[in-house]
Amino acid sequence: MIFNSYSFIFWFFPVFLLFWKLLKGKRRLRMWLLLIASYTFYAWWDYRFTTLMAFISVVNWTAGRKINHSKSPDLQKMVVIMAVVLSITPLFFFKYLPWLGSYAEVLFNGVAKTRYNDFLSSIILPVGISFFTFQAMSYTIDLYHKKCNYCPNLIKFAGFVSMFPQLVAGPIIRFKDIDSQLGRIEHLDDEIDFNSGLELFFRGLIKKVFFADQLGILIDPSFAAGVDVSMGLAWASILGYTLQIYFDFSGYSDMAIGMGHCLGFKFPENFRAPYTSANPAEFWRRWHITLSTWLRDYVYILMGGNRKGKICTLQNLMVTMLIGGLWHGASWTFVFWGFWHGFMLCIHRITPNAVLRKIPKWIAILMLNLGVIIGWVFFRLPTMDQGWGFLSAMAGFGSQLSILISWQLYFFIPAGYFVHYLERRDIDVPFPRKKVFAIGLAIFAAFSILELGRDAPFIYFQF
Repeated sequence: MIFNSYSFIFWFFPVFLLFWKLLKGKRRLRMWLLLIASYTFYAWWDYRFTTLMAFISVVNWTAGRKINHSKSPDLQKMVVIMAVVLSITPLFFFKYLPWLGSYAEVLFNGVAKTRYNDFLSSIILPVGISFFTFQAMSYTIDLYHKKCNYCPNLIKFAGFVSMFPQLVAGPIIRFKDIDSQLGRIEHLDDEIDFNSGLELFFRGLIKKVFFADQLGILIDPSFAAGVDVSMGLAWASILGYTLQIYFDFSGYSDMAIGMGHCLGFKFPENFRAPYTSANPAEFWRRWHITLSTWLRDYVYILMGGNRKGKICTLQNLMVTMLIGGLWHGASWTFVFWGFWHGFMLCIHRITPNAVLRKIPKWIAILMLNLGVIIGWVFFRLPTMDQGWGFLSAMAGFGSQLSILISWQLYFFIPAGYFVHYLERRDIDVPFPRKKVFAIGLAIFAAFSILELGRDAPFIYFQF
């Protein structure tokens, strides 16, 4: 089930009604409703993998119980390691084994090779496995480091791991951020902010349906053609993808946060106008904020962060971003994407502040966006060869044939960047913003609802 579908709209309404009205003040029933609704939401895609989510939940809850009851630091450490290994093993099997296994084909011949390939191709990647795995592990690690409270209630913990608004594409929440909210679930009526929740939901729906989906239709043929596109079309297409992935993913986050508001939950912000950043460090404070902070806290800082000298700091930055690239997918293009962002962060880190201060902000923003766009080329294309080929087309070494750019791109690209700029929190719009925004939101929301029949999946579902 996906947010931008009629089936979800008609499914969510009775869930919301039950939660808000009929189960008012009933803590236990509300907790069960949240859990059942979340597992039903996930089972709509493939019911078999609900057992995987349940397994990861039980593993980390049991580990937390053992850590809380044990007084031995060595035992607690061993329990954390075991929980992380047991959590990552399914992730490795479903997400990385087919990729790594493809390099072992030389070990097989004839019928054995055919069966081996059939086995690898039969592996289905569970939707959102990286999200709920990281979410569950964060509880165990935080509890070990005494950064969150112990959760004695398995139903409460399972509800935290499987919470349907942000289950399959984030934002990644941590138990310490949601613990108190789940603890007073029967009194969340005072926290329900239906107006802002509905506004956020429809804002995300507009981003997805009006911008992301329409841009995808326009640019997909260009990426299929690869090097056989003109320089102008290559640039228009990658600029279109830069906006598509932002509107697609931030749209999902807005919808998830909006649904949370409707139920009384406050989820963390996940995007903050990232393309207005002036350097790579600022970009990662604005893009997929919950993942970047997860990687910072559980990878970068645990490896030593910037506490062991400049060389180790650069090494930790690079390893963190390589893991971030692999988190997105099992492919050399994702590895390179992670490396590229790690490289940009390292260059920014070693550049003296005196030099950085001399660069005009608008030039710094353009430089940052150029670097991000180069990374998106490899993020979008399935192989390194195709990525380099598309970059060569952007540099003018592609097809010399004149290919007309669809007129819609001339509208969506500037309109997309303008809307993105308006999402900055520190700008002052010099017109009656609320009234104009409300009218525009209503018009575009109506258009988006009419477009729901296409049921186009979100890009980040594959992660």
